[in-house]
Amino acid sequence: VSKIPVEPWFLRIMKKRGVKLIYTVHNVLPHDTGLKYKSKFRRVYDMMDALICHTQESKDQLVQDFKIPDSRIWVIPHGPMFHDSIKITKSEARAKLGYQEDTPIVLFFGSIRPYKGIEHFLEAWKIVTESCPEARLIIAGNGEREYLAQLKAKIQDLRLNKSIVTDFRFIPNEELPIFHQAADIIVYPYKGITQSGALFTGMSFGKAIVATSSGGFKETLQHGVTGLLIEYGDIQKWADNIIYLIKNQSERLRLGHAAFKELNERYSWDVIAERTLECYYAVLNG
Repeated sequence: VSKIPVEPWFLRIMKKRGVKLIYTVHNVLPHDTGLKYKSKFRRVYDMMDALICHTQESKDQLVQDFKIPDSRIWVIPHGPMFHDSIKITKSEARAKLGYQEDTPIVLFFGSIRPYKGIEHFLEAWKIVTESCPEARLIIAGNGEREYLAQLKAKIQDLRLNKSIVTDFRFIPNEELPIFHQAADIIVYPYKGITQSGALFTGMSFGKAIVATSSGGFKETLQHGVTGLLIEYGDIQKWADNIIYLIKNQSERLRLGHAAFKELNERYSWDVIAERTLECYYAVLNG
């Protein structure tokens, strides 16, 4: 597997024909691969007339590690995904998932891969259940079978079966609002991230967010204002902050409202579209 999402030979042909090339860099390098594909991505990046990335950290990495000129890189934010596909209330969402109105629900949603730090969060969740035995953690999404089996085994070893619900499958778009609306808190305990559409989706539902204080999360969220940012792997601090939010509804609502407002003011698709058009016009005009 090349890990290159396009064919380099095709790009070279287009380049020779005078076609302008713009590449959106969601991840500077593929997750969980180290530097294995760096030389291949360098060749692709070098061919581009412009690169669009989602965070300043990504831009810095392109400049420092790939020697891409600053003038060829545009920082344009990601946006929420599928948040407006189905309208559903929190009560309706919980009824569909089989939860009571007063059950504290924490959600991890998305593709399930090692870099997303779920193992560490399970250890934090063990501490959470000691103070909040009524709380439930939903882990919803698909991943490689072997890794999912490892997570199931860890849940078993930590004796968390009663407080964790795993829905390990591809979740269709129409079900995304159900999981997000049912949740009180959404967590992103990632080891490292450039930017995440999942984060913006969580913000679009006005939920309290707890995320790792790194990468695009740190650039997007302001600690204590639009979310809570915790160091990766700090199990006790993760647990303490989740417990705090479970026991403080007013704080959950405050953070969720602030995140929703921030999304609409700075990261809406209208803002993204305007910036993207600027990039394309600039490239076409030389």
